Amino acid sequence: MMRGDTPPSAPCVSVVIPTYNRARLVQQAVEHLWSQTLPHDRWEIIVADNCSTDDTPEVVAALQARSTCPMHYRRLTRDGGPSSSRNTGAEAATGQYLVFIDSDVYLDPPWLERAVALADAEPSIGILAGKLVYALRPDCVNVYGGAISRIGLAWDANERQPASAITKPADFLWVATAAVLVRRNVFVELGGFDEDYYYGYEDSDLGWRLNLAGYRCRCVPELVAHHRVSDRPQARGPKITYHSWKNRLRSLLKNYGRRRLVAYLPIYLTYAFVAMLLQRPRWPKVMALWWNLRKLFATLRRRRQIQTTRVCSDKRLDPLFAQRWFPDERVDVRHRRHIELHAGGCVDELETSP
Repeated sequence: MMRGDTPPSAPCVSVVIPTYNRARLVQQAVEHLWSQTLPHDRWEIIVADNCSTDDTPEVVAALQARSTCPMHYRRLTRDGGPSSSRNTGAEAATGQYLVFIDSDVYLDPPWLERAVALADAEPSIGILAGKLVYALRPDCVNVYGGAISRIGLAWDANERQPASAITKPADFLWVATAAVLVRRNVFVELGGFDEDYYYGYEDSDLGWRLNLAGYRCRCVPELVAHHRVSDRPQARGPKITYHSWKNRLRSLLKNYGRRRLVAYLPIYLTYAFVAMLLQRPRWPKVMALWWNLRKLFATLRRRRQIQTTRVCSDKRLDPLFAQRWFPDERVDVRHRRHIELHAGGCVDELETSP
């Protein structure tokens, strides 16, 4: 059970780093954190290890011995994916705010100090994020906010835009949790990340639920974080396809009000069946639909909890949904690697696929 109360002597920020077999990246992320301008007695670090088989425990132990702020290590007893890792870290947290950062992300030195000041000034903010740029191409945006269509397809907003073009704060239905600040009491109120998701759509689901509860997902450009995108091409494998497909359907079933669900669920199912017929791999998509059928009663119980406590109508959240049904293009890891390693323009030189 997540704790919502903050002890009087607790730090104000708990930085949670979920990881799996990324010992070197964890080390770099922590060492970058030590350069934060927020006084080091005001924050702590929690590494949440999702059953790594590399030398992550030894690396973290060495970091703890050198750390200039309190640092803790929590290891999951089973592979629960990023959702469980983040929840495990949050359960160990004592700060008023949770900051989730991925192990391949590092923050500009003023990030924590600025984020705390902004959150203190605006109590309506439940999640606060900023501008995530490519580490080797800081002039190019990796993500600024999150987009989601009426049928539940989610994608990173403002990807590949020039960083200098992102100058205005904005509210979104969700934000990517690669580098975010979340009020711990709100996180506890929402029940944290849905651990049935394992991987994919857990952040869009959290943001959607947070907006339904009357809080805001806010992005501000002065919070800059850097993403070390891997230069190793990775295909979208069956496991990722399976979890993405099962999770976005579960989000629709949980979070839409009755009228919107009746309107958009048939459209999504039509899209899903057509995509299964036309695009491989097919079997993970079939299994994702079967999972939702097997878990339907559990999903409906969770839906009742969300719908009975919501304070925002679907109509009020309409402006936060994307205007289009699908992403305008598919950007795979090869293109992300191209952005990082190729010098030149941000958007114009990117190859795209239909």
